[in-house]
Amino acid sequence: MQRLLRALVLAGAPGCFGQILASTREELRIEAEQRISVVHQGLDALLTRTPRKRELQAACAVNCSNPEVQEGLHKATSTGMKAMDSLISQAHHEVDHWVVRMADPTRADLGREAIEQDLKEILAPISDGQPIAFVQHTSKGLSLIVFYGLHKGGMIGRRATSVTLRAYTPAKAGVELTATTGDDLDGYGSLSVKELPAPMPNEKWLLIWGQMTGSNGPNIRMRIYAYNGTEFRTVWAPENVWGSFAVQVTERGFAVDGDYYREPRERHDAYFLSPDGVYRVPNQ
Repeated sequence: MQRLLRALVLAGAPGCFGQILASTREELRIEAEQRISVVHQGLDALLTRTPRKRELQAACAVNCSNPEVQEGLHKATSTGMKAMDSLISQAHHEVDHWVVRMADPTRADLGREAIEQDLKEILAPISDGQPIAFVQHTSKGLSLIVFYGLHKGGMIGRRATSVTLRAYTPAKAGVELTATTGDDLDGYGSLSVKELPAPMPNEKWLLIWGQMTGSNGPNIRMRIYAYNGTEFRTVWAPENVWGSFAVQVTERGFAVDGDYYREPRERHDAYFLSPDGVYRVPNQ
């Protein structure tokens, strides 16, 4: 029986989505973990200096203005980054593959808790923090929204991480990926997310923030994204701020408290959410 169920699930057979024996689900999860482990190993391997890289770097130490050396370094870096991006795309595909197979459209929460826990284990070797899933109820139906960030090996800088929000909605058989966003947070780590009180009916508003990897101090970027059951939109994209902050959700918005790296040294900002955007409340 298990072999039959496993074959049906692997084939994407209708009617098996989210309705899998626990033992079969565990087996499939282990296989997914193994595929992510391969991605992890590949990322680490790409960060290992090859003899050619060492040769080029040694030549650069002598004369980095040499056109052949510059071209060689550029080509090696470009090739490596393309390979990393390909591996990260495989990881995102693995997430989509898992959610599509394991979400249960017959349940009011689409199986959110189990999927969130599964992804924490599957993505553990390459994730920044832990994946978080949300369920949205709208006039258009249910949606499952998954948030996570992936590290590209031990890299730092603007291409060091891949951050994503991914939304799935029920389809004829299970669920399907309908929208993604979050790539303007690529390169940021120590990620956090909070659900905000959406001022628009049938929308989910999420505040995400993180620190630029490799920065000399906490260079913080914040974004608010809204999802309406069909697509994401960016609601708030302020300039980066240096400091360490705590975020608290309020009845009609959120508050940010902490230490600035500029005058005044303390930050106590309150924000009000409205259908047309985010407004800072004047200090009393």
